[in-house]
Amino acid sequence: MTDCYLNKNKKQDPQEGIDMGKNAKSGNPAKRAEQAKAVSSVSAFKNKAGGLLTLPSGLVVKARNSKGLRAFVEAGVIPNSLMTIIQEAIDKGKEPDSAKLQNEDGTFNEAMVADMLNLTDTVVIQVVVDPVIHSDQWTTKDYLAGNCDEEQVGNRISEGDRDDDTVYVDDLDDEDKMFIFQWTMGGTRDLERFRQESSSTMDDISRRPVLGLPAESHAGATTQ
Repeated sequence: MTDCYLNKNKKQDPQEGIDMGKNAKSGNPAKRAEQAKAVSSVSAFKNKAGGLLTLPSGLVVKARNSKGLRAFVEAGVIPNSLMTIIQEAIDKGKEPDSAKLQNEDGTFNEAMVADMLNLTDTVVIQVVVDPVIHSDQWTTKDYLAGNCDEEQVGNRISEGDRDDDTVYVDDLDDEDKMFIFQWTMGGTRDLERFRQESSSTMDDISRRPVLGLPAESHAGATTQ
């Protein structure tokens, strides 16, 4: 009697005798996928907005990127000369097209190149939270801390004035910086995909002399 009562309240397929209750798995792949979904964990949200990044050089940093490059647009730190290029790059989720930095005769616009290099450094300094990345130029914060004179603000920090325990932005390879830059814009964190999709913007412009300086010494070029 008890068995009969239980069977009455249990939905069954009349042909197969398969349990059709709420815990039953659907035979439809799409429905099974829907059933398997779960609310994302807090760590998943944190990782999407940052977390550990393995750079092309093999170095690993901890980054934080809550609003992407749009945060820098809203903060007004994007030079006017780059606004159109950066907006286009944000829309595509890729690094800026180096061709946009060229003059009509195919030569690089050195002022725009300098702006791009400085913007890339700014993004890296703000986005990487561990280790803390310091500018390669003296800042107002350095002056207020008594580390430099007021007239030195904006000048490149000489090797003799550098702290051995501090990572400066020009300690990072150009490829590492561009990887962080494109990731900030919504690009990939996968190294192989980055190398395949990269338009080699930094590879192009890092070899150009900026304001008369050798290519490898472009850091801080605009303040000399």
